[in-house]
Amino acid sequence: MLKLAFILFLFGPSFQLDLPTCQPGDYHFEYTECDSNGGRWRVQVPKKPNSCTGGAPHPAVRGKSCDFTCDKGQYLDISGDQECKHCQSGTFSLGDGIRFENWEKIPEGFTSTAESFRFRHFEMGDGEDEDTVNCSSNAFTAKGSYLSVTPGDCNAQLTYSVNLVKTGSVLFEFQYPEESEGSALFHFTIQNDQCESDLDHSHKNQWPSKTKSGAWGHIGTKLEKGLNVLKWRVVGIGSDRSKKTVAPVLIRKIEVTGVGFTSVCAPCKSGTYSSEGSEICTPCKPNTFSKPGADMCQPCNPATEYSCKYISYYDAAYGC
Repeated sequence: MLKLAFILFLFGPSFQLDLPTCQPGDYHFEYTECDSNGGRWRVQVPKKPNSCTGGAPHPAVRGKSCDFTCDKGQYLDISGDQECKHCQSGTFSLGDGIRFENWEKIPEGFTSTAESFRFRHFEMGDGEDEDTVNCSSNAFTAKGSYLSVTPGDCNAQLTYSVNLVKTGSVLFEFQYPEESEGSALFHFTIQNDQCESDLDHSHKNQWPSKTKSGAWGHIGTKLEKGLNVLKWRVVGIGSDRSKKTVAPVLIRKIEVTGVGFTSVCAPCKSGTYSSEGSEICTPCKPNTFSKPGADMCQPCNPATEYSCKYISYYDAAYGC
């Protein structure tokens, strides 16, 4: 008994005496980290740690090279023959890329911060006075179909870090309303792991142009292989002092290529659909709707319902 207690003390609660033998369905395939030859191994490991032991996993086999990618509308069948397969209906894939356009929350990998400035006011006979601005309402915020930031006396920053296996690109769509003239600066930069800017020194790319009311602008630029740190900054200049309302800066899509393969196709969001082998999901037509992962859109009840583009099943009953 003392010996058993000592073993449990050494190995902690993860040590279990009666783990079942792993069965074929308990495993899944993964790739190892890339080695010095630019290759990796496909290995079979338990799906859940400490759930089983032993068994007979498949032997390790040489996997695809680290810079291998599938075409758009395809995924890599890592569990099968390690070949590219077409995405099923209701799903899509960029092949070697990733697209962010569902902003119910800030996606994993992104960080949103806002820092205040200290302004010094000089008045005759009063010396200097420091005022710290509250930036809690001036950070990038997820609004469902887009990210939004309301310019204030703050530096709002959205950051996304991505490690590319080959030369790629970034494309993003934004609204930078003309109404923000003189009240906000919008800045986009790309840095590598040495904090050096890799963005072409073009005024158009670093400082996005203003957009007309309701219009969307876009910027696309090359990304180098390796680590890329993407930063979007919105800096207000006396915004909350000069106007009661300030037009927000919006980002509705960010797309990055060069990230490698995907082993699973992403489902289409509600209000869209796709056929087999799709790289994009097509919006439903007016007066139709779809659930996530749909391969077609369904008609609304013409007597009681209607919808606009992108409307989901759950919104269709309430109209637009």
